[in-house]
Amino acid sequence: MGRVLLRHAESTLFAHHAAIRLESFAGNTAANSFSEACGWSPGRRLEAEGPAKVEYTKHRRMD
Repeated sequence: MGRVLLRHAESTLFAHHAAIRLESFAGNTAANSFSEACGWSPGRRLEAEGPAKVEYTKHRRMD
């Protein structure tokens, strides 16, 4: 079910944006593995107050 919801969110966002991003807690290995398995690319680590986060990005495919 998670993949279906994520694909729907991606297609909705890609209708208006060439690149999209999400943030995840760095220590949330299950969510991070899921994001990467769905084609998201990990990027920079976001340091701020509270737990560290990782930024993920995905670009619209140009078919």
